Amino acid sequence: MLLTIKGNSLPNVNFVEFADVPSCERRAEQLSTVLTNAGYRVLERACVMGIQHFTPHRHKRTRGDKGKAKTPKAKNLYLVALTDERVLAMPRHDGEACLREAVERGRKSGGRMRTYCAVSDQALIDDREFEIRKRREMRRRYYEEQRKKKAGAAQR
Repeated sequence: MLLTIKGNSLPNVNFVEFADVPSCERRAEQLSTVLTNAGYRVLERACVMGIQHFTPHRHKRTRGDKGKAKTPKAKNLYLVALTDERVLAMPRHDGEACLREAVERGRKSGGRMRTYCAVSDQALIDDREFEIRKRREMRRRYYEEQRKKKAGAAQR
């Protein structure tokens, strides 16, 4: 999880899954450097356990069928609760109420939990949707490997 801020806006949060903590830490360090150099302030960088799944993080807008840039997705608002071991993102709809709740929950935790009201381009997805996406990605990788093998055999 990476939580950044630029200017006076709400923080931005991104969630990415990694196979292990060292991979996560290396990538978080790289991204923190890039974002800091771009004028962002990194509020939190955590390689912790999460029980939720999110749509993939997109670095930039993608092109549609006819070369036109797709409209960026609406930002999702989350109350993010973070401890040294776990992170939880709770969807919210009202920014002011979210900010008040973040302050109150953080205060009530007695310092055991850091809470933020943050926006993200990533949407929360349920376990079923996550499994479907994971299977699609595995199939895509399999067919890409097969295509590369065939291309390599054709060149011999």
